[in-house]
Amino acid sequence: MQQDPHRRSQAFIVLALYVLLNALSQFEWLRFAPITSRTAAEYGVDVVWIGALALCFPLLAFLLSLPMGWAIDRFGLRPSLRTAALLMAVGAEVRHLGGYPWVLTGQILFALAQPLLANSVGKMAIIWFDGPGRMRATGIATMSLFGGIALAFVVVPLLPGSVAWSLSLDPGIAVPLLAMTWFMLPRDPTAVAAPAATGWVTLLRQPRFLALLAISVLGNGFFGAIFTWLEQMLRPRGFDSGTAGLAGLLLLVGGILGSAILPGFANRPGRLRPVVIGPALLALPATALLLATPDRWVLLPAAAALGFCLLSPLPVLISLVQRMGGHASAGIALSLFWLAGNAGSAGITWLLSFPAQSGDWRLGGIFLAALLLLQGGLAFVALAPGGVEAAQEG
Repeated sequence: MQQDPHRRSQAFIVLALYVLLNALSQFEWLRFAPITSRTAAEYGVDVVWIGALALCFPLLAFLLSLPMGWAIDRFGLRPSLRTAALLMAVGAEVRHLGGYPWVLTGQILFALAQPLLANSVGKMAIIWFDGPGRMRATGIATMSLFGGIALAFVVVPLLPGSVAWSLSLDPGIAVPLLAMTWFMLPRDPTAVAAPAATGWVTLLRQPRFLALLAISVLGNGFFGAIFTWLEQMLRPRGFDSGTAGLAGLLLLVGGILGSAILPGFANRPGRLRPVVIGPALLALPATALLLATPDRWVLLPAAAALGFCLLSPLPVLISLVQRMGGHASAGIALSLFWLAGNAGSAGITWLLSFPAQSGDWRLGGIFLAALLLLQGGLAFVALAPGGVEAAQEG
């Protein structure tokens, strides 16, 4: 497939459109987070209702992840990306029609597109790329996920004028992107294989796949909890919210760099274990520094290093999940992976609410260290030589 120049150019178009759609989805998810108080004042609602603008994304993702994964497998990548682009374009138009109810309605439309995009990366990689190209494409797609979030925290606070005015700019991005997705996105190069009704059951009977789900619970849970409680972690040592925000941004920047760098190493034989276990172990000293150092100039590099360690294995894990799902079940396999990660994020974030409230992070730090060691142990089992190579290519 990759020897055909025309097919290569088509694959590049698909990847570029996916990156733009995914980055926009992630940007819109958290676009109100840096300006919560300002948005609440402008629309005359309590801040809890502004929080709902972000909360609807994980809620709908949890409810719709499996159905959306099935739809991607059943109808193919092209209809899925077109539907996501349409939902976001309509959401952008609706969101600036009036008061808060219109903003919430538009945000729900954006949220409906997110599971379609998140669960499409495996299908995109498996039908458009071969060999090492699949891992590279997955890494680039994963970078767009973190890049969209980082842009929300950097760009939104700098936008001049009212919140409503800034929302009026969004159709200028979403509508042209819809047009490009509609007219430029090539057809899937292979016929859509109908997913087996019991495909997800078959996957859940595979010990290696279950181990990958457990790694998703621990890895995504660890990152979600750190990102949620970062300000509370740093407050006992006198760091202000500005420093916490900068540390959070560096977590994402480290993750973006890791997603760009690490998948290239994983393409070599025998390197799957090291690229997942190594970052988990290196995250131990980075976490210790994050929880203990009183020095701002030690804290910020530690945050970037921790982001690199936590997020860099994600493209590798996604690629393995896609490989085990195969062509017919890549969507549902990735849906299960994200569901496990969201469940882990909710559970571990809740458990760390106790040290966040007390301000004593000694037991919290021990708990986080145990999570990293367990993640490394699971990766040692799940990525045993021979078993991964035998996974279904589809």
